[in-house]
Amino acid sequence: SNAGISVDRSIRLSSTMKVEARVALVIGNQDYSSLNVLKNPINDATAMRDILKEKNFSVIYLEDASQMEMESAIESFANRLSVGKGVGLFYYAGHGIEVGGVNYLIPTDARIPSKKFVKSKSVSTDIVVSAMEEAKNRLNIVILDSCRSNPFGRDGSGGLAPLNSASGIYVAYATAPGRIAEDGDEGNGLFTKYLIRYINQSGLKIEDVFKRVRENVMRDSNNAQVPWSSSSIYGDFYFTLPNKKKNSTKSLTDQDNGLYTTPSFKTNPTDVTIDIGGVEWYERMRFKRGTYMVTLSKSGYVTKKFKINFKNDNTISLKIDKEPFQEPEMVKIEKGSFHMGSRSVDIDYDFEIGKYEVSVGEFRKFINETNYKTDAQKGDGCYIDKSGNGDWGYKDDTNWENPNFPQTDSQPVVCVSWNDAKAYTRWLSKKISKHYRLPTEAEWEFVARAGTKSKWSFGDSKKYLLDYANIADNSTDISWRENWNDGYRYTAPTGSFRANQWGVHDMYGNVWEWCEDWYLESYSSPKTNVDRKVFRGGSWHNDSEYTHSSNRHKGYPTGRDYNSGFRVVRTL
Repeated sequence: SNAGISVDRSIRLSSTMKVEARVALVIGNQDYSSLNVLKNPINDATAMRDILKEKNFSVIYLEDASQMEMESAIESFANRLSVGKGVGLFYYAGHGIEVGGVNYLIPTDARIPSKKFVKSKSVSTDIVVSAMEEAKNRLNIVILDSCRSNPFGRDGSGGLAPLNSASGIYVAYATAPGRIAEDGDEGNGLFTKYLIRYINQSGLKIEDVFKRVRENVMRDSNNAQVPWSSSSIYGDFYFTLPNKKKNSTKSLTDQDNGLYTTPSFKTNPTDVTIDIGGVEWYERMRFKRGTYMVTLSKSGYVTKKFKINFKNDNTISLKIDKEPFQEPEMVKIEKGSFHMGSRSVDIDYDFEIGKYEVSVGEFRKFINETNYKTDAQKGDGCYIDKSGNGDWGYKDDTNWENPNFPQTDSQPVVCVSWNDAKAYTRWLSKKISKHYRLPTEAEWEFVARAGTKSKWSFGDSKKYLLDYANIADNSTDISWRENWNDGYRYTAPTGSFRANQWGVHDMYGNVWEWCEDWYLESYSSPKTNVDRKVFRGGSWHNDSEYTHSSNRHKGYPTGRDYNSGFRVVRTL
């Protein structure tokens, strides 16, 4: 009966809540084989997994899951829910679509030519909700951050439909039914960015968590995205229990006696997060007079704590400093000679070369400080293999931030032209007051060979390349792939593979690297009618033949491939 459900699913703030079974299924899908690749679902899902573990949830976690993997995980989730009888939470980030009033979550292996195939190739949210309801646990929470784009153009709905569910369930969407949510440009989607923040704030009921999320998302999106939720739960639920407060019954009297104050802040920079005693500050927030620990934080700045005595309703001025700039890690290369083709080359000076390729994070600092627009951003995007098997062309809206595959700040920057790389070296030189540049072709090969004459610095057998290079492997559909798996389908974080004998990483594979020189057909060709620059080393999209120390490639100075980057050098 309804009365029985009401009692079973009533949620009380008590010692029971601290020990109740909490089970979550978290899925992040972004690397789709036949749909648009998304930027943030795995970051979002990982962040949700971590915060839920902190809140005593037992988490089943999947990323880039197939249909079979998703269905199997839902079955495991249902089994664990039926044992615990506590709180169940389902979180999904990725492509989703509504068909006939039913919501479907799309696996990464789905090949769906049109809307009519969705039902058989996807996972219905009805299955998840039914499994949660059958478990008869006290509370179910469903969070869908899955309205990020319409994967079927005009042939599908641009968002999800409201869920039909029984009592004892809280449903939250990243945006209102039928609308599109932002994928985000800061490592997390806009919705999940704030969801994580407020889950971690003590004393917020679940309704208040999502109210705060809604307010912040609407503000940041200029009301273009409005998170939506529905609830049929009884009682209160807290992700993070309230801090115990003494004499809380005296609060009204205390206010009347002037024991409370409403501080305001003037900060530099202005858009910082202000945390007071573990609670995020907002305008007109009241505090009992006394001393508090105030924390200011912002990405790219040094987090700082201030011990402040709140006495009056004064404006408090606070400032935090930018993080100190980290110089690139360099390796000293001593002068020497080697054979480059049929000629002997003398490097009669010492120089330093970047130990790693320039990363997305390093390039981001340059962009943020200068507002520089890359050739891809000014033009028609980045040059990518659209089919994965040699169908190359420019794709709109692809660039160093969105190269058509998922990446983090630790991976090498790609979709940058020779012009972009040169602009970065000029900025870096000015920033540090040292002269940085791109390597000459001779310098690059000198370091790649590391004193050897073989195909690679480690010898002539490609079987050892697996230890040194990220190249096309059997995790891809590329026809020229090598028959091994190096652990990375696209770029790998810089330094993931062994360094050569001179201590330099990724000279083979990962990304092609721009050099200073114009490309000449032979090293002795006259320097006339040349219009392309050299890049070296092969990439994640190439087989082993392209990674030989002597292999050369060329591109226009404005060219920007999604498998090309660079590293820097400095003459001593």
